[in-house]
Amino acid sequence: MTTTQSELDLTIFIPCYNEEQNIVPTLEVLLLALAGLKLSWEVIIIDDASSDRTVENARAFIQTHPESNIQLKVCEQNQGLAHNYVDGAMMGKGKYYNQVCGDNVADVEALRVLFQQIGTVDILIPYAAQTPNRPWFRLVLSSLYTAIVNLISGHRLHYYNGLPIHLRTNVIRWHSNYYGFGYQADLLIRLIEEGATYREVPVTQLDRKSGDSKALTAKNLLSIAHFFMDLIIRRIGNSFFGKEIRRRLNK
Repeated sequence: MTTTQSELDLTIFIPCYNEEQNIVPTLEVLLLALAGLKLSWEVIIIDDASSDRTVENARAFIQTHPESNIQLKVCEQNQGLAHNYVDGAMMGKGKYYNQVCGDNVADVEALRVLFQQIGTVDILIPYAAQTPNRPWFRLVLSSLYTAIVNLISGHRLHYYNGLPIHLRTNVIRWHSNYYGFGYQADLLIRLIEEGATYREVPVTQLDRKSGDSKALTAKNLLSIAHFFMDLIIRRIGNSFFGKEIRRRLNK
């Protein structure tokens, strides 16, 4: 997949919504993971109208780390994760683009493993080879979600919500219209079907140490159901039109 010339190697997007206890540890882990790597980078934090001290804590960290290329955008109204994901890509200057959640679940070594492989393929897709502190019901839900997406799409990926590293221009061009967590799977499937090269990377996946997950909300579950329906329709359409094109070519 082609890309335009970029000023930096990597743009890292950090979404935040009421993560006052997690945003600073997240940034500390991220800077440790980037230390010593031969990458030019920037970090874009987008706060999605938090009602706690997330913004104040992020600003304080930025002020005490003036050497780090970190910027903060504060939304006056809640826009949703998928919306901010695309906004971060449009604001960025990196050739590659990665989301690191502001809930302090990132692992230093897992991030370094991914960052060290940047540039080898269009998409680096992390998946959880180890989950030391993740609740069993979250593991079951993740496995079920992955199985359903693989069944409908015909692909065989290990995981779809592991926050891949993409070419930033691909995120801008092929960004998803979904507002829930299905946007990552939708983007991955679209790009792979367009011929993007990819590699799955086993990593350690942690669970949040403070606060509640935003994944199991009614809004997100409805969005995922919408994604499943669209994926079924797309698979049927691809199957029908693919057969029709082959039939015409063989005439």
